[in-house]
Amino acid sequence: MVQSHGNNDEYFHPEAKVYSLRSNCWRRIKDVCFYLKFNREFGFLANNALHWMVFKTPQSDNRNLVGFNLRSEEFRFLEL
Repeated sequence: MVQSHGNNDEYFHPEAKVYSLRSNCWRRIKDVCFYLKFNREFGFLANNALHWMVFKTPQSDNRNLVGFNLRSEEFRFLEL
């Protein structure tokens, strides 16, 4: 699960946490290297990974696709 906080049209650096059914608790994973723009867009699940359109910097107008692999618990940028 990715938690996000911000105001409309504000860029923010999300915090990513994974919930474990085995330990019944949340744990934070490494810091993410991208920014989201606060709006009502949602990610999608494909090929065992969650994906979002993101920005590498708050000043960037170019969106990038980033995926979070549910098995390895790693983020990576994908080519569009």
